[in-house]
Amino acid sequence: MCNKLNHYTMTTNKSTTIRVDSSMIDSATYNHEHNQLLVQFKNNKSKYIYTDVPGFLFHGLFAAESKGKFIHKNIINAGFKYKRVQP
Repeated sequence: MCNKLNHYTMTTNKSTTIRVDSSMIDSATYNHEHNQLLVQFKNNKSKYIYTDVPGFLFHGLFAAESKGKFIHKNIINAGFKYKRVQP
């Protein structure tokens, strides 16, 4: 199911990727097996993996009107452990 803010959604049995129409985020991929959220930001194409993220937060991101506000409030400022992924 896609809403007008999502360009596409791709799902495998291990992960779901969404590309979004956002000024901050290019895409987000959720690994269902490891509860990891990979976010690619638009600013400099940086990528971060956030660990131990519950699936309901990924679904909330998918449904949020403002992806950037949702990421800041519920992922970045919520204290999830993260690491930058090197290109």
